[in-house]
Amino acid sequence: LRLNYKGMLYYFPHPTNLRIGKDVIRMRRSEGAAGYGIYVMLLELVRDSEDQQVFDDPESLAFAIHEDDVSMITRICHDYSLFTLTDDGYLRSPFLAMCQQQADERAAKAREWGKMGAKARYSRADQRHPSPEPGQEPGAAAPISAADHGNVPYALPMGGGMPGPCINQ
Repeated sequence: LRLNYKGMLYYFPHPTNLRIGKDVIRMRRSEGAAGYGIYVMLLELVRDSEDQQVFDDPESLAFAIHEDDVSMITRICHDYSLFTLTDDGYLRSPFLAMCQQQADERAAKAREWGKMGAKARYSRADQRHPSPEPGQEPGAAAPISAADHGNVPYALPMGGGMPGPCINQ
């Protein structure tokens, strides 16, 4: 069992209707609330583990979640289609795979929106501060007209000039 603890809090969405999924109901009918609790703890183990998979060793899994009933863990892992078994003997969760896919899609959208926002921001900045005139040194400040003087961004260090975050920026 390889756990990936690096000081970060890992999580997965736990929908309030997880208990009424078709396969979860089948498992709950046979195993009861204890089986549901074990299922959620196994999901946590899979989520925290490297590559979101755990080796199919019910005794080690039982030890990891402090459960004495190894046969119940075996049933939950194999009898209710809640986990899939890889060719090399690891258990994966289709539920967690779906959660990861949704998270990846949200992250991709956020990256795209961030790129679009940056492009728009730099486009506006280019309009306010055009490229230097021919003969003007790159990086030299363009002269500011009296009308634009009030629109120049400025930063006042907080704490009497000490290094740190700035206000009005």
